[in-house]
Amino acid sequence: MTLCVRACVCVRACVCVRVCTCVCMPTCACACVCLSMPTETTRRRAFGLVAQAYTSITADDFAAFVGYSVEEAVKGVVSQGWQADPNTRMVMPQKPDPPPVSLVPNEQQLARLTDYVAFLEN
Repeated sequence: MTLCVRACVCVRACVCVRVCTCVCMPTCACACVCLSMPTETTRRRAFGLVAQAYTSITADDFAAFVGYSVEEAVKGVVSQGWQADPNTRMVMPQKPDPPPVSLVPNEQQLARLTDYVAFLEN
């Protein structure tokens, strides 16, 4: 058995890499590893990154960034509460809420600091 890697076009019409563990025959059973179609996890992360980084972005650039068509990308942003302007073809992300900051009371903070300094002195 030999290991070969070859590019192909899979059923989803994306560029893939096939890894075969056989003599390279056109009918071999191959595992198709898709390289150009981002997963949903990657798309959600891209949505979050765009929301943090941009105040506005063109729909074309955003669609290319997340791997959707422009129509699918605009539907996705509108469903998440973002704004989309059809005249300018711009998408305005909704900024995510900042994580809550837990404040330590001054007395508790002073006690921790005192314990830490006492530990360092010994």
